[in-house]
Amino acid sequence: MYSKNKILVVLDAEYASDFGLDRIIDKVRRLAQGLKAPVELFCCGYSASLISSYLFDHEAGLHARRAFVRGIEKHLEQLAKPLRAKGIAVTTDAVWHSDLEIAVHNQVDRYGASLVVKACRRHHGLGAYLFGHADWQLIRHTAIPLLMLHPTCWPGVPQMMVAVDARHPVDEPGCPDRRLVTRAKMIGDYLGAEYTLFHAYNPLPMSVIFDDTLIMNYGDFRDKEAERHRGALQNIAEATFPDKSIPQLCLAEGELQQTLSERVEDKGIDIVVMGVESKSILDRVFIGSSAEQVLDHLSCDLLAIPQKQGDCTDSH
Repeated sequence: MYSKNKILVVLDAEYASDFGLDRIIDKVRRLAQGLKAPVELFCCGYSASLISSYLFDHEAGLHARRAFVRGIEKHLEQLAKPLRAKGIAVTTDAVWHSDLEIAVHNQVDRYGASLVVKACRRHHGLGAYLFGHADWQLIRHTAIPLLMLHPTCWPGVPQMMVAVDARHPVDEPGCPDRRLVTRAKMIGDYLGAEYTLFHAYNPLPMSVIFDDTLIMNYGDFRDKEAERHRGALQNIAEATFPDKSIPQLCLAEGELQQTLSERVEDKGIDIVVMGVESKSILDRVFIGSSAEQVLDHLSCDLLAIPQKQGDCTDSH
């Protein structure tokens, strides 16, 4: 991935065994062993009751908060043991902070992380693992790759689907799709993943075509439009997999919100990869109300990779 790999694992202070934490830790093990990277288990703890309780004066309140954080640190040390037993270098840290996003960004800078791993939180009312507000803020503002994990097991060969935009020629300077696929492979190759490139497009609806000739040939028009997008997807695959067999290509006609989750289920995808930048596919389509509707219902993990406009090179 990068010349100096470090994995920061963000865990919830309220995690318990029924959250599938052992599966999260096992995924961290595979990542650390594959990347040959040290790991820091990090937790941001905060309890509003300790702030508002009338039982504590100022000094007693500070003592209670320190005791609260020490309890989290002890739990993190227990979680570190099986990783250390596998020869992985693991440190632990816990802080008291009311804003998880700020705490994580501060910890990324302090630790020098090159990858952040965070477990999805369980929504008790729905019985599902969903993205919370802090998760969405981290996805929007991440400066390094962010891997959001569900408490499921990866198979021996994980299936990774990279959602590309395919609007820019792959040989164009600063091509975001080329950068996205290249960075996804930096992680996927270490996991021994198999790849699928996914692209969704919307053909021009027949209802807006007023030319009689176009209407008569609308079927041909749709076929040519599909072929154009298929060709763009093929070009991305050939440019980013020069030394390996071409990955599976998945072209979908329709709204990305409607087609992505369907293809993930159909193909048994374990990790979906998407880019994050000011004008990326994630911002244009997913940041907003549709994001919660789509990604919260994905049963697989999400790898969000930040993109820089005008930069198609890899950071090493």
